Amino acid sequence: MTGDEIKRPKSETFSPLAFGDRVMRLPAIVLLPLLGGMSALAFAPLYVFPVIFFCYPILWGVVERASGFWRAMAFGLLFGIGHFAGGLYWVGYAFFMQDAVSNWAAVPAVFGLAAGLAIFPAVICGVYWSVSRRLKLMIWAKVLFFCLCWAVGEWLRGHILTGFPWNLLGYVWGFSDGLLQVTAYGGIYGLGLLTILWAMSPALFFQSDNRTIGYWWSGIAVLTFLMAGVWGQWRLSHSETGYVEDVVLRVVQGNIDQRNKWHPAYKAENFLRYIDLSMKSGRETVTHVIWPETAVPYLIDEEPSRRFLMTQALNPGGYLLTGAVRLQRQGEDISLWNSLHILDDKGEIRASYDKSHLVPFGEYMPLRSLMDRLGIAKLVPGDVDYSAGPGLQTLRLPGLPAVSPLICYEVIFPGAAHDSADRPQWLLNVTNDAWYGHTSGPYQHLLQSRVRAVEDGIPLVRAAGTGISAIVDPYGRIRASIPLGHEGIIDHKLSRALEKPTFYSTKGELPFWGTFVILIFVVVRYGRDESGIRRGFA
Repeated sequence: MTGDEIKRPKSETFSPLAFGDRVMRLPAIVLLPLLGGMSALAFAPLYVFPVIFFCYPILWGVVERASGFWRAMAFGLLFGIGHFAGGLYWVGYAFFMQDAVSNWAAVPAVFGLAAGLAIFPAVICGVYWSVSRRLKLMIWAKVLFFCLCWAVGEWLRGHILTGFPWNLLGYVWGFSDGLLQVTAYGGIYGLGLLTILWAMSPALFFQSDNRTIGYWWSGIAVLTFLMAGVWGQWRLSHSETGYVEDVVLRVVQGNIDQRNKWHPAYKAENFLRYIDLSMKSGRETVTHVIWPETAVPYLIDEEPSRRFLMTQALNPGGYLLTGAVRLQRQGEDISLWNSLHILDDKGEIRASYDKSHLVPFGEYMPLRSLMDRLGIAKLVPGDVDYSAGPGLQTLRLPGLPAVSPLICYEVIFPGAAHDSADRPQWLLNVTNDAWYGHTSGPYQHLLQSRVRAVEDGIPLVRAAGTGISAIVDPYGRIRASIPLGHEGIIDHKLSRALEKPTFYSTKGELPFWGTFVILIFVVVRYGRDESGIRRGFA
């Protein structure tokens, strides 16, 4: 028998492993970062979601073939570096926005961030490899267990240390308002669990020694996908957006370049631009004017004359909601807060909110004494870290529907968009995405803001310095917006919140963890190969 006549075992004939071996023919150190980077194409603004049905099964196949625990972790790390570098490349753009930091620092910063976040997929793959072998799982149970490990890994990424739940897998459906409706019940982590279960269906469909299981898994995946989409569209078609009477918002987007935002030569011009835009025609019916994060380049709590100028934008009885830095001096000590102020038509500050969830390395330096010795500077100019506020608040003023302010990336945290004990009527996200230019970052940020509205059944208003500003109803639908990189205003009524809180708003992650427990039981109870015969490939 010649070498050409020798056939490979049936179990390897058409498996993801064989596919990876025969088609890619690349070493893991090249293959896995490429797959990770390719998987990032599924997120906003491209939404090339079909890649997940290729990338994740191949990752699983390579990890399944790993020769040991540490090698499995290394495979997950390589995939994660490509995934997060591709999805978060826009972070490097911030280094081009200031002179204090070298532009070249963008490369190590992006890959350093990617490597840090890649620890999560590394642990996922290592835990999967170790536990699946100890339990001696059958092939379908291995795939299911990998899905569960991935979903829990995303949840951990959103909670460990300060948490960073950016580009969770469920966000690949951001182009579909219908599919996003699932988050009203299961949250974005629940949608992410469904997504990885859908994405992994090819891993069993192309596994040849028991095609029946592959057909069942793929059939259930297609059926649940269609059910989620159809139900979501039905929910939207039977849900009209209601509006609050006698409330008309004017959202102002100044489109100020970050390099000029704090420059002394431009501060007055920037300040007057917001006043001028706020006074454009049509303001007769406007009751509330909204400016973005740190739109005012002055300490307005200490400067009543500037507050008086700002009142020109208001009608009698109206309010101006604006981001600004707040400073407090105690002797030689200085404290700073990234704040939102609400001014009345007399120029008085009626309420304030201080950002509580700060951005590491952007608004404060973790381990500052060590970082200073290493010569690592934070992105925001200055030597004083911002202080964290007391936490989420619901602000209430006469004539102003109860509002939960969220400054910048505070809006990306599922289940933490408002005080659960004091439900607001709307969410207000003020942000400054000028740091990231015309990249994917602002689009991804907007999507996450929309999902918070769906999860809680509460409308969201977004004021962004350079875009994308938007009015979002409680179903996540954008009712009006200003594109990225454009100056302009939005005049629009405020949507009503749903009368009853959503299931997710009241139960939180219960559906996610409930599903996890049930599926883990299925894996352990029915997925172990008691016969000792290894089904599939090891």
